[in-house]
Amino acid sequence: MNNKKFPSIWFIEHIWFEFEQRLKKEDTKKNYFSAIRTICEYLNCDFTEITLTDAKAYFDLISYGKQSLSKRTIQTKLAMLRSVGTFIYQNKKRFGCPDYVNVYTKIKSPDYDNYLHIEEIPTLEELDFILEEAKDNPMLFLMILLVLRCSLTSDEICRLTPNDICIDGRNIMFLVLEQNGKRRYVKIPDDVKKYLLSYLEQFGCNPFLFQNQRGGQLKVRTLQNMVRELIDKAGINRKFNLQDIRNASITYMLHGGAPVEQVAEHAGISERWMYRYNKIIEELDFSPVDYMNLTIK
Repeated sequence: MNNKKFPSIWFIEHIWFEFEQRLKKEDTKKNYFSAIRTICEYLNCDFTEITLTDAKAYFDLISYGKQSLSKRTIQTKLAMLRSVGTFIYQNKKRFGCPDYVNVYTKIKSPDYDNYLHIEEIPTLEELDFILEEAKDNPMLFLMILLVLRCSLTSDEICRLTPNDICIDGRNIMFLVLEQNGKRRYVKIPDDVKKYLLSYLEQFGCNPFLFQNQRGGQLKVRTLQNMVRELIDKAGINRKFNLQDIRNASITYMLHGGAPVEQVAEHAGISERWMYRYNKIIEELDFSPVDYMNLTIK
């Protein structure tokens, strides 16, 4: 079990200790450190290890999740993290991280165009390649299915337990997800259900549905790395992450005619952010019936 705390003691004693001297008010120092600690704890890594993919996943969560933060709060967090990142970048050799890149300069503020575009999501053919490559790894294959067919987030995947899986009197399987005191029900399609039942036969006694090699809870960063390697092995030249696959899931449901409010509820997205998918749906050039190609054989 990994009991490391982030940000690390080294980061606090060296980088943070020096950076906070630039801040005059105690409340400001607390807010900055809270922003650092929150993203580090979510990604389970030190601040200097956060990649652009990591940062985008975090800001997608706080921007478009069911419990999304206000634009002003997101802008404030982003500004603070950019400031810390710039400080590290300017002193990267002295801090012993010569390859450090300030990834927060590449994160868009909520005021910018948030519409998704077709080149930002995998095609159906690319999704087929990804699934085919993942089939030899039951855990990874199932995680991809749950993102693609149930629109789960990376965080939801990592927090899943066998107790979250239920079957009602009609033999319909669904997930019961709870966050911040709110409960959400997500139906498991039949083509995913058979793989989930098979997986539960082997790993249903574990405290978490998906575990790392040490038997502990799978972390978001580890999951992202697994998916990155999978996409490379699948021979896909474009770079995608789980959030992109999730966006594809939502896009294809909407393009297939599913009502916006139902998709928002299914995916745990605040309905006010569903406009982001409007342009990408207009750009798609296949028939809605092609959505059925996502059924897993």
